[in-house]
Amino acid sequence: MLHTRIPVIVEGKYDKARLSQVISGPIITTEGFGIFNNAEKTALIRRLGEGGVILLCDSDGGGKVIRGFLKGILPPEKVYNLYVPQVAGKERRKRHGSKAGFLGVEGIDNRVLEDLFTRLAEKHPEILAPETDPVKNCREPGQDTPSPADGKIDPVEKLGDITKTDLYLLGLTGGENASARRDALCRKIGFPAGMNAGALLTALNILYTRDELADLCAGSDSEA
Repeated sequence: MLHTRIPVIVEGKYDKARLSQVISGPIITTEGFGIFNNAEKTALIRRLGEGGVILLCDSDGGGKVIRGFLKGILPPEKVYNLYVPQVAGKERRKRHGSKAGFLGVEGIDNRVLEDLFTRLAEKHPEILAPETDPVKNCREPGQDTPSPADGKIDPVEKLGDITKTDLYLLGLTGGENASARRDALCRKIGFPAGMNAGALLTALNILYTRDELADLCAGSDSEA
């Protein structure tokens, strides 16, 4: 399994569930067309995209529109585009297939996805996390990860170096002023205000280590 350093952006939670069987790394969903009306997630993707992102949208008209939107808000030199083949069919969980009649990312065979990422890594090894410090896959803010096959919830939560306990000990969750402290930290590092603890945890694990977060919080406290 490849360990990616930079986030992969897919359309939905079932795409994320499928991809998590192939790679270990941060995976962010757009919630389909929901990204167009979600200023917080747009700002987060723009911020995370400063270090590079991999776009993996469905190979249909909707996927093309979402990919175009994302490419418009991200620096072009930081975007790695991956395209799944157009395979006719319908995912088992769906009553009706897509308008175009093609499988989405969630319906693509694991071996095909593995080959896509392997070829990308061979050409751009910078997308990979160092083997001595692999980036672990993080759960999307406030969401569970369903299995593509049966739609059930996966109870296992994989986190990076920073944990929910760290956020609690740093006063970023669980306390009376936790929300205000999160907003202060977000302003300092360029994240959108109003992020919940789960969203913040996912984003922090992409960009910072536990020690760096502690230093950032100490600096925020002294400034306050």
